[in-house]
Amino acid sequence: MKPFNQEKCPIVSMEVGDFATHGDVVIERIEKLPDGFSGYEKQKDGVLAHGEMTGHCHMLEGGVAEVRVDPGNTVNRFIEIAETVVLKHQEHREITLPPGVYRSFLQQEYDPYTKKLRQVQD
Repeated sequence: MKPFNQEKCPIVSMEVGDFATHGDVVIERIEKLPDGFSGYEKQKDGVLAHGEMTGHCHMLEGGVAEVRVDPGNTVNRFIEIAETVVLKHQEHREITLPPGVYRSFLQQEYDPYTKKLRQVQD
């Protein structure tokens, strides 16, 4: 597996409702965690998404963050960051996220031929 990209990026300043992208992963700053967050399945490795072909991954490192999977929509991850974390991927620039509450999900695109949404492939 290719090592993580070490190109540093300043801390992303995000207000509630702001979005940031990291390849095919979208991070949204939200006001509060959903009801039942503590009952959602916990992600122990900090991985927000795995690559489809390469085995690469979008992973939170450092700091203190809790990531849980939405049981009603498993592409949604809710993140509670207590101490600044870094979002890393082998092919993308790092994003430093400050403490707060976030939702991450995978980008989708509309295919006009099939008239369906499909997940963006990173």
